[in-house]
Amino acid sequence: MAPLQKNNTHSLVIPQLLPLAYPSDANWGVDAIKVSIPINGEMSLPLPQQWKEKSGRPLKDGSENIYYQAEFVLGLYKMMAFFWVTSSRCTIDFNPAHSVFGNNELLLPVEALPRILQSAIEATGLVPAFEKADELGTLVWDQNWLEQVSVQELELARNILVPKEAAKALEKGLLALPTPRGYKRKHEQKSGSFTLEFSTGSVGKDMIYNKTTQMVALGLEPKEITEHLIFRYEARLRSKRLEKYGLRRPDHILPENSWLAVSDRFSKCGFQRELSNAGEFLSKISRLSYRERERILGFNQLVALGLDHDLAPGAMRERLRLAKELGLTLGCSIDELSEVSWSIDLWKGELTKKV
Repeated sequence: MAPLQKNNTHSLVIPQLLPLAYPSDANWGVDAIKVSIPINGEMSLPLPQQWKEKSGRPLKDGSENIYYQAEFVLGLYKMMAFFWVTSSRCTIDFNPAHSVFGNNELLLPVEALPRILQSAIEATGLVPAFEKADELGTLVWDQNWLEQVSVQELELARNILVPKEAAKALEKGLLALPTPRGYKRKHEQKSGSFTLEFSTGSVGKDMIYNKTTQMVALGLEPKEITEHLIFRYEARLRSKRLEKYGLRRPDHILPENSWLAVSDRFSKCGFQRELSNAGEFLSKISRLSYRERERILGFNQLVALGLDHDLAPGAMRERLRLAKELGLTLGCSIDELSEVSWSIDLWKGELTKKV
């Protein structure tokens, strides 16, 4: 490594590190994106017919906040666009993977984002502020146009191949994971579907869900992957989280920092852990006092029987707290917990068994 150098302010200048490694397969990438683009309002008027006038929240001075909304077809899928008159900016919200590949499990390679983003801007019919006349009078885009686009939200995803016979064990193991501190937890299981979501206010959310079941419910079939069920890990990044990984501008969205964001968010949610089995649960609960064990196990059985009503609010909160600390899904039989440990190999994008 090159020696550290000092700049004029006497602070250390850290030499640029080697690029971060990232998987070479096509089962990870960009799922959705929301961007804001500066618009030349005068040259964009009158707006194309599909733009519909809307009224938003009044401005600070009390005046009406007029904006325009339109839906376009970009490639094989639709996209939404919003033109804010007062700020002369356009927000585009779309799924570039769907636009290129259709509504299936395929994800857009990170390197392909600038080209599909250019097509999205052109589809709006608006004139971006970075489109100017050259010396011949021809309208062209600035070479640095990507620097003038800001990313408001970015969804990066990783497909995970799961043997069909292991799906239920994976779901139970995920539900047994504790909720990370400061996160809100939400899960859904119905008609064969499964979703586990951890959200953190305005900065983003992380989720794992059964992509195959989701597609079947929509009458769709996987495009390429058929031997396994497809579960998907999705990291939705906003605000400070975009800044943390250097993803605020499209020209900064590279495979290296994109994969860093995916793997770091995955770990922060605890998804990298060996998924809980019955032995691990018993180890956790054995550390509780006898009274706590009696309370949580008895309450778990009442929930399973549907007899958990009429409990005082304070007692209910205590039992919910214990269940959260144990990673126990109330109503679940301890005997049903998987006796085989599983873990998600994020790099390979597959579920691995540990006996």
